[in-house]
Amino acid sequence: LGSKGLVGNTSVQEIVGAQKIYEQQNQTKFDDLIVITNGYFSDAAKIQASSNNVRLIGRTELSKLVNDFTVTKSDIQQKSKKE
Repeated sequence: LGSKGLVGNTSVQEIVGAQKIYEQQNQTKFDDLIVITNGYFSDAAKIQASSNNVRLIGRTELSKLVNDFTVTKSDIQQKSKKE
């Protein structure tokens, strides 16, 4: 987090930089890069993301997603057993 409590462009730079490494390790191409936070993004992060086709999901959108797609403890337990 930056000095104002915002997620800065470093998070975007890290995911962009890691893309090729993970693609090689997983022998697949990642078409979508997403940075998710329960906070907010700085203007620099938004600019960096826009320039690199990275989707940002901040507190407001994350809250909406959590409310729209409820996950129960049972869902998590069942998923854990399958893995």
